Amino acid sequence: MPTWLRQFMHNLSSRRVQEDRVQVRLTVLLLVVALPLFIGLISVVLSRANTEIRQKSDEQLATASRSVGANTTTWLNLNLAALYELAAQPQIVGMDPAQQKPILEAMAAAYPQMYLVSTTDQQGINVARNDAGKLTDYSDRAWYKGAIGGAPLTLQPLIGRTTGRPALVASVPIRSSQQQGDIVGVGMFASELTDVAKQVQLSTVGDAGFSYVVDANNLVVAYPQTMPPALGDMASSVPITPLGDLSDYPPVQALRSGSRGRIAFTDQAGHNWLAYVDDMDHGWGVIVQQPLNDFSSGLRRLQRIAFAFIAGGALLLVGVTVFAVRRVLAPVGSLTDTATAIAAGDLQRTAPAESADEFGTLGRAFNQMTGQLRDLIGELEQRVAERTADLERRSAYLHASAAVGQAVASILDAEALTTQVVELIRERFELYYVGLFLTDPAQESAVLRAGTGEAGRAMLARGHRVQLGQGMVGWSITHAQARVALQAEADAVRLITLELPDTRSEAALPLRSRGRVLGALTVQSEQPDAFDQDSLAVLQTMADQVAVALDNARLFAESQSALQAAQVAYGQITRQAWQDLLRAQATIGFRRDQQGLVPAGDAWRPEMAEAMRTGTTLRAEGQAGVAIPIQVRGQVIGVIDAHKPQAAGDWTAEEVEVMASLADQLGVALEGARLFREAQRHAAHEEAVRRVTEEMRRGLDMESILQTTVAELGRVLGVPRAYVRLGVGVKPDSNDSGSAQ
Repeated sequence: MPTWLRQFMHNLSSRRVQEDRVQVRLTVLLLVVALPLFIGLISVVLSRANTEIRQKSDEQLATASRSVGANTTTWLNLNLAALYELAAQPQIVGMDPAQQKPILEAMAAAYPQMYLVSTTDQQGINVARNDAGKLTDYSDRAWYKGAIGGAPLTLQPLIGRTTGRPALVASVPIRSSQQQGDIVGVGMFASELTDVAKQVQLSTVGDAGFSYVVDANNLVVAYPQTMPPALGDMASSVPITPLGDLSDYPPVQALRSGSRGRIAFTDQAGHNWLAYVDDMDHGWGVIVQQPLNDFSSGLRRLQRIAFAFIAGGALLLVGVTVFAVRRVLAPVGSLTDTATAIAAGDLQRTAPAESADEFGTLGRAFNQMTGQLRDLIGELEQRVAERTADLERRSAYLHASAAVGQAVASILDAEALTTQVVELIRERFELYYVGLFLTDPAQESAVLRAGTGEAGRAMLARGHRVQLGQGMVGWSITHAQARVALQAEADAVRLITLELPDTRSEAALPLRSRGRVLGALTVQSEQPDAFDQDSLAVLQTMADQVAVALDNARLFAESQSALQAAQVAYGQITRQAWQDLLRAQATIGFRRDQQGLVPAGDAWRPEMAEAMRTGTTLRAEGQAGVAIPIQVRGQVIGVIDAHKPQAAGDWTAEEVEVMASLADQLGVALEGARLFREAQRHAAHEEAVRRVTEEMRRGLDMESILQTTVAELGRVLGVPRAYVRLGVGVKPDSNDSGSAQ
């Protein structure tokens, strides 16, 4: 043992050293034994750690960037190849909607990420599309202008007109030949940006790193749906939004200035980042960024390296420190027991602090820390309770909104809808009263259509209404805005309702649909200050849902009435036409028996007459016969009377169904024949008029014209006598019965 170490051990065990302060003893021990060793260890560990962390971070960022770039390029190439192939198909080049639509539907089915695949003509109007949407004018879209201008490929991020959400549109020109033929239209597909992000499989780096893709105009086309939770408050400083313009964001600026690979930057909030930027085809770029302090994997490597070095130094320190620990750190035992008890949950435990040295000071500080910990835990429990209550309230709002949404989606009857909605809102929001007003046709007042509880029934019974512009309901309808009275008695506009004496806070929300205000929803509570911004937002959303549903119910009723009127009118026209046809000739009918096909005559069985009257299929009782009405557009024009031999048994349901189908086809054929006959008759009339007119025009004087007219009228109409006489104020001779020839 060296002389200096032997002397140190002797001094450490002496009474004089034991009387020194603990800080002095520990300082001497650490400086003499551990200082030189740990200085070297720390230098080595820090140097190695810095190198390892730097290399690992660069590798992770580069790997993530290459992965996202490859996935994005693969996704684009796959979809664009399908688009190129689509534009080259003869059915597409022919610009025939009937031929294009099956191909577009097949492509959309093969590529589910494409919510819209369509073609447009040279003016930008839809020719065909894969969905049932109406044909749209896309002439103002950049993707159409680029393709119709001859660009081989145009990529445009935008807000989709079909979905109303951020989307990516790719378009190519449709040429009349595979070479450089004339451009006859534009083919395109659209995919939502959320689907693009899923397809390219954006990578994460570490606990808080993320990746995203920008297009040639620095707009975000692929982005993480949710930021990593480990970002914490830093997430608010990241401007990554769908179609967000990142032209001013440092990584994008570096990309456009030609930088590639790893860069470091500081955002506007002062947060430090590492990023890896790289370019792609079509002017796109991929960026992977990570907070500078997010290197947990590197820190774990640092710990392993540090432990390896410390283990070597520990062997040297064991022999020197065992004696010192026993003599110098004995008071730590009591603090350890106290800390263990507190860690187990005994927060009332206190550490002994009788001495005046550092251990006593440490005990008192430990007790003070325990007290602060008790206060902190109590405060945290209170915050957790408040957050839990807030989450429960928000959950109740969501359930209420879902229930109202289900009601408005499934109920077409306006009265049933309003009654159910007010009850749902009152129950889910635990309100005192909920009422629904609709404006009258004169737009002078709002009439109560639904109300909850006894008060609602009483006001409905007396026809409660509010003049527009008066009261909270009238004000809300007139101004198309919500009005809230958190202290009901303090609102100057509010009207007092005798049936609702306990109202302490009230809100009136307009029912808005398609730019019109249909009425208002009034919600009232027995508690003051019962409505906050969140509840009002949910209630307004519900009110708008109800307004749209009521408007849809009105439109549905109007369309049904119009349809029924049209059907009735058309049915009357058809019935009159058949009555005129049958009135002009004997009853048309044939029967087939053992003698063959013969006229049916005027024999009508009772079942036939009943089937003719009711329009329903009837079977003869006790006989194997069935009478099936022949209908044309809801009008019965005849009956099929069929019989089976007694040995064949009764008619089965399948046989009756076949006969009914034949009756339907017969009705269609007869109506077609009638229409053809009527068309022939009209054509014959037109031809007769034409011939008479031509003959009249051949005459050169009035006498020849009159003679020709009388002759042609007699010939065409087949009448024995006809005459034409000219005269002013002269009555024809009653004895004149001859024709002017």
